[in-house]
Amino acid sequence: MRFLRQSSLNGQILFSVVSAALIMFSLVSALTVLHERDRMFNLAKDDARKNVAQNLSAISLGLWNFDDAVLSAFLKGLTQSGSIVRAEVLDGNNVIVEHIRTDQAPSKPDQVWIIDLKAPDESTKIGTLRISESYDGLRETLAYNLIALIASELVKIGGLAAILFIIVHQLATRHLKVLAKEVEIANPRETGMVSRIFLHRKKQKQDELDTLVDAINRFRQERSKAEEELLRDIAERKRVESALQESEASLSEAIKISHLGYWEYAVERDEFTFNDQYYSLHRTNFKAVGRYHMSLNDFSVRFLHPDDAGSVAELLCEAIHKKDDDFPSQIETRITCDSGETRWVLIRFKIDRNENAHLIRLIGVNQDITDRKIAEQQSTLVARLSVQKEAAELANQAKSRFLAAASHDLRQPIHALHLFLGTLNNLDLPQQARRPLANVLRCTEAIDEMFVALLDVSKLDAGLIEPHLSDFPVITVLNRISNECTPQAQAKGLDLRVVPSSAWIRSDPLMVERILRNLVTNAIRYTNSGKILVGCRRKREGQLELVVYDTGVGIATEEQDKIFGEFYKAGIPQVGQPGLGLGLSIVYQLAKLLSAPLRLASSEGSGSMFAVTFPQTTSPVVNNLPAPPTNESFNFNGYTVLVLDDDDAILEATRGLLEQWGCYVITATTIGEAIRLIMESPKLPDALICDYRLRGKENGATAVSVICEEFNSEIPAMLITGDTSPKRILKLKETGLPVLHKPLKSNEFRKALVSLFFSHIDLGPADVEILQNDILTPIDSVEMSPVLSS
Repeated sequence: MRFLRQSSLNGQILFSVVSAALIMFSLVSALTVLHERDRMFNLAKDDARKNVAQNLSAISLGLWNFDDAVLSAFLKGLTQSGSIVRAEVLDGNNVIVEHIRTDQAPSKPDQVWIIDLKAPDESTKIGTLRISESYDGLRETLAYNLIALIASELVKIGGLAAILFIIVHQLATRHLKVLAKEVEIANPRETGMVSRIFLHRKKQKQDELDTLVDAINRFRQERSKAEEELLRDIAERKRVESALQESEASLSEAIKISHLGYWEYAVERDEFTFNDQYYSLHRTNFKAVGRYHMSLNDFSVRFLHPDDAGSVAELLCEAIHKKDDDFPSQIETRITCDSGETRWVLIRFKIDRNENAHLIRLIGVNQDITDRKIAEQQSTLVARLSVQKEAAELANQAKSRFLAAASHDLRQPIHALHLFLGTLNNLDLPQQARRPLANVLRCTEAIDEMFVALLDVSKLDAGLIEPHLSDFPVITVLNRISNECTPQAQAKGLDLRVVPSSAWIRSDPLMVERILRNLVTNAIRYTNSGKILVGCRRKREGQLELVVYDTGVGIATEEQDKIFGEFYKAGIPQVGQPGLGLGLSIVYQLAKLLSAPLRLASSEGSGSMFAVTFPQTTSPVVNNLPAPPTNESFNFNGYTVLVLDDDDAILEATRGLLEQWGCYVITATTIGEAIRLIMESPKLPDALICDYRLRGKENGATAVSVICEEFNSEIPAMLITGDTSPKRILKLKETGLPVLHKPLKSNEFRKALVSLFFSHIDLGPADVEILQNDILTPIDSVEMSPVLSS
C-alpha cells in the first residue's frame, strides 16, 4: 500500500490492471490444476486400495505363519507402482516387516491409512497393515502437462490486460493531469499567501471537475487559517506537556523503585484512575486494557478475583460512608491477571477529605505479596500432609500386623490339617471315604494358593527375591504349565491349548514359570466358556513374547490400571471366584524385577491378552545335573527325626506322617524337653524339624544352635514358620537354615525332608538308582513345534 501511495497515477492504474489480470490468471490456473490434480489423485487412490484389497488375505496369512520372506514379497509388490511408497506390518506399535520404495527420495507421506489383520478364522486381530501414499510423482507429471495450458491462459489474459490499461488510462487521467498542473502552479510560495486555481478548458462546463476545483480553493483558504491557529495551540501545549512530563517522570521513578501500583478513586465521579505500575501487577498494560479510568463495578470485575471482589468493594464502600479516620485501611486479596494467573496483593489506602471534612477521594497503593502467601500455604500444606502421612503409615502398620497375626494363627491349624490329610491319604480307606477326602484336599489346595500368594508378596516387600538369570528353553516352562493347568481347565469345560516353542530365553526360569502360572490360572478363573491359548511370539531385536489369550469376561478400560495393585479384585459379579487379588500384583512385581515389559489388551466381554517380553538367546548351554531325590520310594527306615513345636495338634500330625514313612520320631514342646529326650534316645537325630515360634522367648533357630552345641554335632535342621511379615522373613534368612512356610502339603514336606537327608548322607546303590530316575531329561530329546504366530 505504501508503494501505491508513492506511485504516480499511471503506475497505480498499471498496478490495478496487472493485479486484476494476475488474479484472473491465478483463478483460472488454480481451477485447471485442481481439477486435473483431483482426477489423477483419485485414480491413484482407487488403484492403491484395489491393490491392497487383492493382497490383504495373503498378508494376513503371512503374519499368522510369521513368514518374513512372504510378508516382504507382498509388501514389495504393493510398493512397485502407483502412489504407495511404504508398506508396514505392525504388532501394536512395533514394526514387524516394512518395505519402502527406493525409486524416489523419501518424503513425508500425503496419506497414511491402517487396516486390521485378522487370523484365518477372522476372530482374532493379530496385527495391523499401515500404508503410506505419496503423490510426488503425480505432481511432477501434473506440472509437466500443465505448463502449456498455463502459458496459453497467460497470453490471453495478458492481451486483455493491455487493452484494459489503455482504456482506463485515457478515461481517468486526461482531465486530472490538467488539474494537477494547475494545483502545482497555484501552490503558495510563502506562508499566508493563498491563490485561487483555474481549470482552463476550451468549452466551459459546470460538471464534477469544476465542483472539485471550487472545493479545492475553499479548502486551501480554510486550511491556511487553521494552520495559524494550530501553530499557536501547539506552542502552548508543548510548554504544559513538558512540565507535566517532568513531574510524572519523577513520580513514576519513585513508584517503580518501591514496586507499588498506585490508584485513586474519585467518589463523586465513581471513577478509578491507575498508573502503569498498577497494570504491571496484573501482568498487563494500558494498551491491553484500553483505558486508565473505570468505575468501581468495572474495577471489581476487571481486576479482582471473583470470590474476593465483593469483600473488597464492601470495604471501600464502608470506608466512604464512615466518618472515623481510624477505619481499617488495608486488606489482603486476590487479583486476576490477563493470563489467567491468580496473585495476592496487599491493598493500602488513605481517605482524602476537604476543609469541610467531606470525603473527596481514596488514594491507595497495591503491593504484590504472592510469594509470601505461597510460602504460608505451602507451610500449611506440608504440615497437613505430614499428619496425613503419619496416619497412613500407622494404618498400614496396623494392617500389616493384623495380616501377619491372622496369617500365622490360621496357618497353624491348616498346617496340622495338611499333615493329617497326608496321613489319611496314605491309608487304605474304603471307597466311600475317598471322595470326601478328595474334596477336602481340593479345598485345602485353594487355601494354599492364598497363603502362597501372601508369602510371595511378603518376600517381594522384604526384597528377598532376587533373579538368577540363565539360558533355558521355553518348552520346559510350557510343558509344566500344560501338565499342571490342563486338569483345572478341563474341570470347567475349557479348551486350554499350550503351543510348544523351540526358543530359548535368558531369565530366571522359576520366576518366568510363576508369572506364566499366575496368568494362566487367572485366565481359567475368569473364563466361563471357550478357550485359552498360551504360546510365544518372536519379536524383532532378539525378543520373545510369552502370550496368554482367553475368551473370558474381559477387563473394563477403567479397571486396567488398577488390577496390578495388591488385594485389588475387579468387580465382576457374574464370576464368583475365590482369591485375594494378589496374582496379577505378583506378576507385575516379578516382571519388574526381571526387566520384562508387561502389556495387557482387553475389553469388557471380549476376553483378555497378557504378554511378557524376554530377551531371546541363540547359544544355549545344557547342563544335565541331578535333582534332589523326590521319588516316593525313598527309604526313610532307620532315620530318627526330632520335631520341636509348641502346638500339640501339629506334633501329633507330624508324628503320624513321619512314622507312616518309616521314621523314628521324637516330639518335644521346649528346648529343655528336646535335650532330655535326645539323651534318652539310643542315637542322635538325623534331622531337626523346629517351629520358629516356641513357648516363652524360645525360637527354632536358637533351639538348633543349643542342641547342636549340647551334643557337639552338626545335625541337619530346618525351620517351619507361619510368619509372613517382611521383617521376620529377613530375620529367618539370616539364620542360614532352610525355611518352610506353613501350611505345608505332605508331598512338599517329604521332598524337603529328603533334600535335608540327601545333603548329609552317603548314597548307596539303591539311592543311586533312585537319583538316576530323577535326572532332568535333556532338552534336545524334546520334540519341538513351530512358534505361535497368532
